[in-house]
Amino acid sequence: MQEYYDGAYTLEVLGQELKAEDTETYLVSVDGEVAGFLKVNWGASQTEKELYDSFELQRIYVLQKFQGQGLGKRLFTFALELANEQGFTWARLGDWEHNTKAQALYKRYGFEKFSEHQFAVGDKVDTDWLMRKYLK
Repeated sequence: MQEYYDGAYTLEVLGQELKAEDTETYLVSVDGEVAGFLKVNWGASQTEKELYDSFELQRIYVLQKFQGQGLGKRLFTFALELANEQGFTWARLGDWEHNTKAQALYKRYGFEKFSEHQFAVGDKVDTDWLMRKYLK
């Protein structure tokens, strides 16, 4: 996993993501301390290019010490509001097949599995579920 982090989260990669026109990143803070963040994509910044008319929730992370305070749910709800406001037909995300806790949350919000893909993490290859929600 460290090998993946060392490649995917370098200052250069994160800087390029922040400059892209078809992606946005939002921070959430608690008492002035960053507690988590959300990254959403559309158009050319999506991880699955063939799903062009969709709004991708790529990253929703909350630091462990802030988990259980509803921040992840707030970020998730905010992302769905953005997708609706921008007029997208679909909201979608990818999630590790064994992340049943998150999948239960996504299902409560109306997401359903529609496909899957392979995701390399170092020498290991995991399966991610692709999940989507119809917005219109």
